[in-house]
Amino acid sequence: MPSASGRGVPRRLSALRQREGRVGARDVARSTPRAAATMWDRPQPDPELLLSRDPLEVLAACGEAASDHPRVREVREGLREEGIAVWRGFLGAAATSALQKEGTDLAERAFVAELEHTVSLASAGASTSEGASASAEASVDEFLQRTKQGNVAYDLLPLGSGLRALYEWDGLPRLLEVLLAGTLPGSEQTGRRRVHRLADPLGACSVLVYRESFEIGWHFDEALFSVSLCLQAPEAGGRFEYLPHSRGDEVRVRRSLTGSGEARTLEADPGDLVIFLGSQMLHRVTPVSGARDRLVACFCFADAPGVHNSPAVQTSFFGRAAAHPPPLYDH
Repeated sequence: MPSASGRGVPRRLSALRQREGRVGARDVARSTPRAAATMWDRPQPDPELLLSRDPLEVLAACGEAASDHPRVREVREGLREEGIAVWRGFLGAAATSALQKEGTDLAERAFVAELEHTVSLASAGASTSEGASASAEASVDEFLQRTKQGNVAYDLLPLGSGLRALYEWDGLPRLLEVLLAGTLPGSEQTGRRRVHRLADPLGACSVLVYRESFEIGWHFDEALFSVSLCLQAPEAGGRFEYLPHSRGDEVRVRRSLTGSGEARTLEADPGDLVIFLGSQMLHRVTPVSGARDRLVACFCFADAPGVHNSPAVQTSFFGRAAAHPPPLYDH
């Protein structure tokens, strides 16, 4: 398949316009016999056929034309003002349903991680306080947080996975370069930065699973920015709460940790793409309630090639360590 920055996108965009929304689950299995129409035994699907029209329009444009696209302006404005942005309807409607089912099928493979940590993601043993009972005057790193989530590792996603196909599509990092231009800390003058897939065999592309009582405690990410794709909402709870531009602001952070803060809640639906500067803002996922899992695909990128998690981080979140990423599918 041609690179998204080459001459393939306009051709695909034209095809999409002709088909007007009939893209999605049927196309995921379009070249596969009926007896082999699952992600476990089909060829990798064409990721461009999973998307709505707008992402391909942005990639088909050049220079200022891409920057002037309404979606690009909307995302950049959200990142500058709030540190977070939602591209609503990033996936086509049928593809949203197909990938939601894929996430549900993969969820049973999740390793359940249970951690106690500080807001800077130091382990509980590194803290000097008594955790949640720390006083309001304590350092913010003395308030222990609880995280419990399921993680389906990248190397468990089969070749026929639409989520894996989307992550391995060369158009996604190119699209992120356009969206993030001028929004990252220190990039106001330098403009666009290169975006690279994470070279991690477990954490590069994963499915996060939140069952009854699962949650993520307040924290700042180590990665400069994060990208996630909403797959399924829970029956209740599971809210993504955040405190914009709060890195280094101990007063505002402490208020949130003690329950008197000004945290905001993100509204996102299945099929929406969320981009946020997680290293610059305190955020959490509240406990989930009900029988329906909260499912999110996590796409990890870096601003340099070869970046990967340490064996200790891999073991904490995936129950094992691994040195080499699975080979990329040759489109």
